[in-house]
Amino acid sequence: MIAYLTDHSSERLKERVGLPKRAHRRMAKLAMKRGFSPAAASGEFRFWLDSEAFYGDTEEDRRNVMLRVHGYKLYVFRRRRHTRSRNAYALLITVLNIPKKLWKAVDSARLSSEPS
Repeated sequence: MIAYLTDHSSERLKERVGLPKRAHRRMAKLAMKRGFSPAAASGEFRFWLDSEAFYGDTEEDRRNVMLRVHGYKLYVFRRRRHTRSRNAYALLITVLNIPKKLWKAVDSARLSSEPS
């Protein structure tokens, strides 16, 4: 899946991850590929995810939001399709810092989401 960035997400990558602009798209691809889906999250981490992540107003919006956790950051993507070719791509909406108090929960969710 191809990753595109919004201006807002590019600003957040620079601000919160500290990457130069030329590395933003590469980081978005890396987060999509190597980041884990927080579906395995529970407890306080799940509560934080539900309160911070915007899923949208409609059921279709909620289905098209793709969350990835990579390096104690939450990457919020939106699944889209090109109008002519109908090829799928992901649009990076924003990047959020995960609070340090939740890092242990992130580690346990990461371990439980990895295949055995």
